[in-house]
Amino acid sequence: MFLRFVQLLWVFTLVDCLDVYVDTSLPSQSGNAFPNLQEAAAALFDSSTNLLYESNSTITLHANTGGTLQTLPQLVINQEGGGISIIYQSPPSEMATSDACKGLPILQLSNSLSSIITLTGLDYLFIQGLHIIADSESPQAFNSLQNVTLDSFCLTSIDILGQTPVAQFLQFNMIESLTLSNWVYDVQSESSLLIKVCASASIHNLRHYLTVSTEYPTIQIDNSKPYLPNQILTISNLFATCNYTGYKQGRSIVYVFQYQTVTVTGLKLQYCNYNGRYGPSPFDFFDIGTFKLNYATFQHIDAFLPASGYGALDGVKLLNFAHLRDGEVSHIFFNNITSIADPKLGGINFLHTEVKYEIRNTFFKLYNCTVQNCKVEGKDAVISHYSEVIPDSNLFSADDVKIINSTFNFSTIIKIQPALLNTRVVLESSFPFYLHNIQLIKCSLLSTSFVAFLSISSESTAYLIDLHRI
Repeated sequence: MFLRFVQLLWVFTLVDCLDVYVDTSLPSQSGNAFPNLQEAAAALFDSSTNLLYESNSTITLHANTGGTLQTLPQLVINQEGGGISIIYQSPPSEMATSDACKGLPILQLSNSLSSIITLTGLDYLFIQGLHIIADSESPQAFNSLQNVTLDSFCLTSIDILGQTPVAQFLQFNMIESLTLSNWVYDVQSESSLLIKVCASASIHNLRHYLTVSTEYPTIQIDNSKPYLPNQILTISNLFATCNYTGYKQGRSIVYVFQYQTVTVTGLKLQYCNYNGRYGPSPFDFFDIGTFKLNYATFQHIDAFLPASGYGALDGVKLLNFAHLRDGEVSHIFFNNITSIADPKLGGINFLHTEVKYEIRNTFFKLYNCTVQNCKVEGKDAVISHYSEVIPDSNLFSADDVKIINSTFNFSTIIKIQPALLNTRVVLESSFPFYLHNIQLIKCSLLSTSFVAFLSISSESTAYLIDLHRI
């Protein structure tokens, strides 16, 4: 009886799965093998009902599809449960450079080619070993899926000449668990990749190449509308450069809004030019509960800010943390950064934190930060902290900061701007700022403040400062 039950279960499992293959050597369909991806994908679902024929479907692309151009039918699925896997038979072991994209099958997503994908309600989507080229004419969307994983893949965004790009060319909406790993992202579009209200989102081992500048971030991660608590974001080993094709104009790379927990390990940005108009903050984290960043490198970056107009006042913030509740940043390295700005206007902030909107009980700790071979002209600072509220408890600390072989003209190295006390306030507790082991080594300073406490108000503002050895 037990053997019969096992046999019935095995038959049921086979019926519940559909495996198809793509073999470019075939002139036409042969059983479950098809000559191209479009025909193979069309065999998985009923286009009249937008349902999969079988709950669990897999497309395997043979090795001979490498380097070939493939498209999808109008792959629109709307069902509860089940899933789709699209797998290249010979994915690369690592995606160390853009050269790894050359041997992958190319999946072109384009509304004009009727090659689109919109999936809603599935348990899972798994894609491995594809080079996805998506235009910005219309968004491709994955909605309310339980698990989405893209691995060992390339993503290229492109704009269509004469067409106005959509705000987001690729959207992941309401995904329970999203993983983007081992990938190359070649940004040739003004559009963004959107991760919207995902309970758990992970970005790992990303090589990011910027070739088009705009005010929009290349990766927008948003947990608002609706806001869901306890959301987790993890980013590790993100390398970004603007020197891919000789084009150096930078833009905002990652913008994160309203996440409960964010952990970042291993950021690197190099060979970019920022002018304050396109992407004033390459990495911008806004309204985060608990944030931790370990190991980040910024090198060979120029920031030339205009004396007037857009971008003049805001300046450039390489690392921007707005409204963190609990932040810890360590092992940060800034090397060969040049910033030229009007001394009276915004310049460059290497690292900037701020607190607004009555957010109380905030904590920020920075340690092991090195600034080397840099030249800064302009009013903003290497490290700056700005607050608009009188918190119940506030801690800002910087420890083990080294400034080496750098030049500062009409600038500030560390700037702390507490909240204005322009009305009568009863302070029941202190909100200390700790600066420890801050070193200047072989540096040149002209009309520059080493440490500045600033408070600008039309009325009197008074602080009691207990200053120890810095």
